[in-house]
Amino acid sequence: MDEVIEVEGKGAMGAFLNRAGAGGFAGALVGGPAGAAAGALIGGGIAVALYLM
Repeated sequence: MDEVIEVEGKGAMGAFLNRAGAGGFAGALVGGPAGAAAGALIGGGIAVALYLM
């Protein structure tokens, strides 16, 4: 959660983009292009949820 809090100066969109990149990379390693898209959405969604808590 500390990682997400550091991004908060950029707002929810900054948090989403930060985690979407990480999730997309992890998803690509597992499932190729489809995994990258799913990982980006999941990673970004989790970051926004944590940001809004």
